[in-house]
Amino acid sequence: MLSDSAVAAVRVSDRWLEPEVLRVAALTAADASPGDPAALALLREAVACAQRMASPVLELRCLEALRTLVNPSEGPEIEARLGELAAFRDLHQRLASELEGR
Repeated sequence: MLSDSAVAAVRVSDRWLEPEVLRVAALTAADASPGDPAALALLREAVACAQRMASPVLELRCLEALRTLVNPSEGPEIEARLGELAAFRDLHQRLASELEGR
């Protein structure tokens, strides 16, 4: 599992990585202990962090992970936000297509 010290370190030095590190820590925790509420809390924190940073790409990644762990009653709200962020899906493929066309 991703250590607490790794999460703490990224919060101090590389803040732009924080949502992704929290996401990976949450997924690791969920794999190690399915149903662990700490994993869900970490994912919610990752989403909030990405939103504070105004990083839609990281928010999208975090929400996609969160969708797999939440109670189905929360699904519509998450799906609505994922719909708003849909333009940020598959950016690497769109960029590659653009670059090939030049």
